[in-house]
Amino acid sequence: MVDSGIALASPRSGQDTASRVLEGAFLLLLLLVFIGLSPFATRDPNVLAAGETLTAGEGDLIRQVAYLAVFLAIAASAMQKSGWRAIDAVPISLAALLLWCALTALWAQAPGITIRRAGLEVVVVLSVMLSVHGLGAERSFRLLRNVLALVLVINWLSIPFIRNAIHQANEIDPGIVGDWRGLYFHKNIAGAVCALSAIVFLYHALRNRSWVDWVLLLGALGFLVMTRSKSSMGLLPLALGMGAIYRLAMRNARDRAIAGVALLLIVLLGAVAMLANAQAIMRVL
Repeated sequence: MVDSGIALASPRSGQDTASRVLEGAFLLLLLLVFIGLSPFATRDPNVLAAGETLTAGEGDLIRQVAYLAVFLAIAASAMQKSGWRAIDAVPISLAALLLWCALTALWAQAPGITIRRAGLEVVVVLSVMLSVHGLGAERSFRLLRNVLALVLVINWLSIPFIRNAIHQANEIDPGIVGDWRGLYFHKNIAGAVCALSAIVFLYHALRNRSWVDWVLLLGALGFLVMTRSKSSMGLLPLALGMGAIYRLAMRNARDRAIAGVALLLIVLLGAVAMLANAQAIMRVL
């Protein structure tokens, strides 16, 4: 039979293209979340005194359009890759929670703001779920690690060269003057990202035994200390401890039962202690 010379597209080619588009869209989503559209933003004391921020209730139109565009790219790629099975990425319980967040606009004092914020929340959550479902946990986690490493490097390089990377003397709150904030608007945001980065880098360092991840871990911890974000510094050891308990307890059913009962008792004792010392806690806060 004479070869007609017409090359038929492989059934896998569409899948591969969809995977590449999905990976690129997920990478853009991570950059939007962890870097945003206004890195190293100037903190205007007059604007802050008026109670306004860069993410005011009315929202930033460009930011909303960026998240929506990324979501549409992710949704289209996920549908092309998995068809209607892509909807399996969203558990019923999570869908119900997102629906509840949207329904709260019915009794909110500013329904329009609530709807916009709930809408952005739905877009981000669905983007993450569809991406991880389509790319797989390993591939998605590797992209997260790479973006956090990029953010950490930018944060460290910005300190000697960019004035806005450190809280300046014109801050309304003198207690944060000199604290490092890197490319973020506030040192507490930088601290939270550093704490998350430390967890991710520690996981990769223990699993891959890579000296690069150990260096990144030390860098994340060092920057976290310089932010002086007390909440993040306090919660990081707690999160690591809970992670260690989870890894140990998941080995068999007996360990899971023991860990579950122990954690329940700790939560109950903590709740009782908080109720008994509510006034003292309120004074501290």
